[in-house]
Amino acid sequence: MIPTPRTQMTLRTTALVVLDAGALAAGWWFASTWRFGEYWGAEFRLRHEPALIAHAAVFLIVSILFETYDPRRPYATWSELRKLLGAYLVAGLIELLIFFFRPEPAVGRGLFVMNIALFSSIAMVGRFAYSLVGTDFFKRQAIVVTAGDVGAPLLGELKRAAAAVYQIQGYVAPSRDMSAPNTAPWLGDGADLAELIEKRKIDTIIVSSSMDCWHRYLQALMAARNGGVEIVDLAGVCERFLNRIPCDQITELWLLWGMMGRSSLYVTKLKRLVDFVLATVLTVLLSPLLLLIALLIRFSSTGPVLYSQERIGLNNRPFEVVKFRSMVHGAEDQSGPVWASVEDPRVTGLGKWLRRWRMDELPQLFNVIKGEMSLVGPRPERGVFVNEFLTAVPMYNQRHGLRPGITGWGQIHYDYAASREQTRDKLEYDLFYVKNASFLLDLAILLRTTRTLVGARGR
Repeated sequence: MIPTPRTQMTLRTTALVVLDAGALAAGWWFASTWRFGEYWGAEFRLRHEPALIAHAAVFLIVSILFETYDPRRPYATWSELRKLLGAYLVAGLIELLIFFFRPEPAVGRGLFVMNIALFSSIAMVGRFAYSLVGTDFFKRQAIVVTAGDVGAPLLGELKRAAAAVYQIQGYVAPSRDMSAPNTAPWLGDGADLAELIEKRKIDTIIVSSSMDCWHRYLQALMAARNGGVEIVDLAGVCERFLNRIPCDQITELWLLWGMMGRSSLYVTKLKRLVDFVLATVLTVLLSPLLLLIALLIRFSSTGPVLYSQERIGLNNRPFEVVKFRSMVHGAEDQSGPVWASVEDPRVTGLGKWLRRWRMDELPQLFNVIKGEMSLVGPRPERGVFVNEFLTAVPMYNQRHGLRPGITGWGQIHYDYAASREQTRDKLEYDLFYVKNASFLLDLAILLRTTRTLVGARGR
């Protein structure tokens, strides 16, 4: 069977899981053997198999949440190794709660600490070796074939992001794109595509979705496929490696076909239940903070505490989004609707602080409880701008197929959009979420949003 990108990623992810499984087994064996000796160590491991299973489950779940099974990450760098160590420390703290906050601890403290230390050391060495050696073992030789509808900057970005899986040698197009000439080599106009594939020993061809491209290179692509070369579409590769979907590389049919793989039960039923429960709990827990912020706004500037604004939500229905007021009262009375900017002079002193930690968004929990918003989804936009985007930005209306969110995939990757071009870029992340919405993706977005709040990266 010709490997697909999904198969390649599965093989590479499996290799990382196997490395961790080996590290878990090795850490458990070395720690128990050192503590009890070879004979009694074997007997100890036999009696404590449930503890080993719990140990492995905790580290597996934490590793998934911290994205340590992403084979695209450069694990041979110090920053990545520090992130790995942080994930293992979190897993160790969780195990501490499981094993020791009970009448009879499952394992001794010395054995526990040694086991965690040995596993972490072995796993990090394994990741380091994988990053240096293993990536080349899986890497495939690839070229991009386009009719000129794909810019060189996107090709260069894709070349860097997919480097762990594809060695993208360059691109084929009717003419060379000089907007960013050093990002990816131009390999010609494709007149000798079959010869180029054979000469460069190409395993994978990444093809633009435009019909002009398929008409121009169809016969050569069919011949290459018959010869065992993998053919994949550019939008799918961007989705996998850039975490976004180029809006000018897909059609509604492509998106619909991809959405058939997501969980309709979660999106249509369970997601609303999860939103309601979590939003209610958060509102109760954060009520003292909400009251404190309201008092600070009331006494620091003139005007109402809350600010409401019409936004466009699910199925293009308008609703009133509620926020803590972070600008001077009547900020748009003279100018009308305008884009927010990084150093917006209309923002109050307290408002800057609220925006930095995204505290101004907290009242939107009431929008979630009412069913107008979700905790996770595309950010709602103002109607005056939506009408402009519907005609100027391809696929923009597709983001209204889900409830808008307080946070979202576009929000954690792109922050605020302040122009039509930035809105187009952010839409590519929203399309990724529309196609792949799931409970695990929502959980990952909420975790990354928490990290953003802790780091005070809002504006």
